[in-house]
Parts: sequence; C-alpha cells; structure tokens
Amino acid sequence: MSMPGVSCAVSDRADEIHHSIDAIPTAVSGDNRHRLELFFQQQEQKALKIAAFSTRNHADAADLVQDTMLRFVRKYSDRDPSEWPPLFHRILQNCMIDWQRRQAVRNRFRSWLKVADDEPDQTR
Repeated sequence: MSMPGVSCAVSDRADEIHHSIDAIPTAVSGDNRHRLELFFQQQEQKALKIAAFSTRNHADAADLVQDTMLRFVRKYSDRDPSEWPPLFHRILQNCMIDWQRRQAVRNRFRSWLKVADDEPDQTR
C-alpha cells in the first residue's frame, strides 16, 4: 500500500533534511562526523517514507526525521557504527509514537473547543 505523492514530496523534503545534516554538532570528531553524514544519507529516504506513512503529512514527517537525527547525534554518535541502524530506527519509532500521542491530545482539545463553539449562547 503506498500513499499517492509520497515519493515526490519525500524527495522535496530530502534536500531540507540534507541541510540539517550539515548542522551536526561540531563536537563530533572529523572521521566520526563523516561516517554520520554517510549513515544519514543512506537512511534519510527510508526514514522519510516511514514517517510520511505514519503522519500522513510530509512536513511533520521531515520534522520527525530531523528530530530523530538530532537525538541520535546527541546520544549515540559515539557508539560503534554497526549499532547505528537499529538505534536510529528505534529513535524514529519513538518520535513517531510521541507525535501520535501529541496529536491525540491536540485533537481531543480541538473537539472540545468545536463542541463549545457549536453550542448556542445561553446568556440571555
């Protein structure tokens, strides 16, 4: 099952995410920085597709992937590169779950506000 327009929008967002790769903290050493850049370039298309399928929103998907990359660099960039793929995908999965929980709360408040707006004013 594929979402219409995902591949086109994903490729548009890949450029945006590629620019975020340049923002890898300078605290990461040169050789490790290069390995991280290569790793992210390999993972970004797949991660965008996964996130876009989960969120059904390409902007939110790109934000999730960027957040995943930043969390990964902050916490796990010093790990052995053979450990990176499962760690990266677990962080992505956790970011998607957090996003879905926030959306559920937002939608709940939106529905309450909509009900309140639909009720007639009974102050008379």
